[in-house]
Amino acid sequence: MAHAQTQPTTQTARWQSVTLTFIAALMGIGQNGLLVSLPLLVAQGGFSLSTWAVIIAVGSVLFLPAAPFWGRISDQYGPKFVVLQALIGMAMSFALLLTATLGAQNSLSQWPWLALALLARVIYGLTVAGMVPANQHWAVLLAGEARRMQAITSISIGLSLGRLAGPLIASAVLIVSPYASLVLMLGLQH
Repeated sequence: MAHAQTQPTTQTARWQSVTLTFIAALMGIGQNGLLVSLPLLVAQGGFSLSTWAVIIAVGSVLFLPAAPFWGRISDQYGPKFVVLQALIGMAMSFALLLTATLGAQNSLSQWPWLALALLARVIYGLTVAGMVPANQHWAVLLAGEARRMQAITSISIGLSLGRLAGPLIASAVLIVSPYASLVLMLGLQH
């Protein structure tokens, strides 16, 4: 009887672990998919390459103070909220970035669109920074302290696989449109 109760719990924990690994992969897909899209986004005339470098850097720099903050929130209140807000932040960021790039393409004044793109990356940096520490925390809770390193490694593997798959996926969808990888990231969030 005890075995029958353990089996569904083990299966649920396994599926949750796979889901957390996939969520970490989304982050990697988004990061590298955006980088692969840059030449086409620059060619569309919205923002120059140097402007894109600043836009992307803003989000990356904000990871430094935000990741430890979200790690503490995850420790205090649990990782679920942090992971969910990171996914919402990622979706909002890519939606705003898509809007900004489309708007800047045909606009006489790029300043409002640049501000929107910067806002998108601020949201990304301040929210998505919590994804990896919260995913690792959640994975450890599911696996138990005895399998802590295996749990943390599974999240790192997901992130790395996403970073490897991101350029391949972005290259495949860029045939459709220079904005296809941004649209794809929005679709993967749902």
